[in-house]
Amino acid sequence: MKAVIVVASPKPEGNSTTIAKHIINGLRENPEAEITELFLDELDIKFCRGCWKCLKRGEPGCVIDFNDLIVPTIVDSHK
Repeated sequence: MKAVIVVASPKPEGNSTTIAKHIINGLRENPEAEITELFLDELDIKFCRGCWKCLKRGEPGCVIDFNDLIVPTIVDSHK
């Protein structure tokens, strides 16, 4: 089983982070679980710059961290 836990809260000791950590600890009880934790506050995610690389042919895609790290991680969890 693969699981991706995405925590968007900027508060490391906040309610959302605390709940996420409890979920992660529960998932770790399954020896077959592959858990990926993404704390968005720790990533350098930028807003769209309007460069259009995401739509131009032959370009590598979006230059924002979100598409380089987060999207592939979530897609991989469904394999």
